[in-house]
Amino acid sequence: MVASVVTVPKTQKAQVTREFGLNPKFEEIPVPEPKDDELLVHVIYSGVCHTDVGVVKNEYRALGLSLPIIAGHEGAGIVVKIGKSVTGFKEGDRVGCAYLHRTCNTCEHCKQQGNEAFCYSAEYLANHRNWGTFQQYVAVQAFQAHLIPEKLDMAKAAPILCAGVTVYRSLKETGARPGQFVSITGAGGGLGSLALQYAKALGFRPIAIDFGDTKREYCLKQGAEFFVDAKNQDVVQEVRRVTDGKGPHAVVNIAPAIKPIEDAIKHVPSQRKNRFGYFAINSVNKCQDGRLCQMYKFIY
Repeated sequence: MVASVVTVPKTQKAQVTREFGLNPKFEEIPVPEPKDDELLVHVIYSGVCHTDVGVVKNEYRALGLSLPIIAGHEGAGIVVKIGKSVTGFKEGDRVGCAYLHRTCNTCEHCKQQGNEAFCYSAEYLANHRNWGTFQQYVAVQAFQAHLIPEKLDMAKAAPILCAGVTVYRSLKETGARPGQFVSITGAGGGLGSLALQYAKALGFRPIAIDFGDTKREYCLKQGAEFFVDAKNQDVVQEVRRVTDGKGPHAVVNIAPAIKPIEDAIKHVPSQRKNRFGYFAINSVNKCQDGRLCQMYKFIY
């Protein structure tokens, strides 16, 4: 049981990346002081997202990362200090810290409900500007902190703050309604398994698309009504078959490849082409040095 109020030390332990690669060091660093609109959160649990791996390996060159970096953006912890302009929180509150770290709350995207992720001046956790949740204490904008219900295990809440909200938003963006088919590519992975559970809870009829018998068994346990084996079956034909030839009402594409997107375009009827909740790769192009450059469109 975590005490409702924690005495804040001067220093803390953190996993610091001082050279790009998978070789972070545990260091003693100062505890940050929250700004007027921030909370200081004692991190109890932090998920590990694949994006964190890409950050510390400097795979996302467009971000212009520099060192040092503290990764992590799926944090769950206890509020231990409150900025002087913050309202609605108290010391001892259980909160989550997500990838979206700070927004202006004044631009057109912030004013349009649900679009603050596209804020013109948005800042994110887990980079050289805003150190993430791989430290004992993290300062986060109160507006982007999320209260965690007392009955919810914080260890389970942590990964929801990235993987969970990503696929939930994708499902909501499709506009699908209870009783309608939703196909989910990469359904046997971390995000896919959450998408299946959400889809089932929302009353959709989930069609899981992935590889092999192991994934089949897993996806059906997570709530899939049908499973399509992309390795051994014709995805387009099988999806059309299980939907009585009509195709799904919506698609959430999580699989990081071109083929699942091409298949989705084919198995979704033309009148439903706007019902896509893409998460992962929208396109893959050759970089000048011959590597494949991955272009992402994230929906939070």
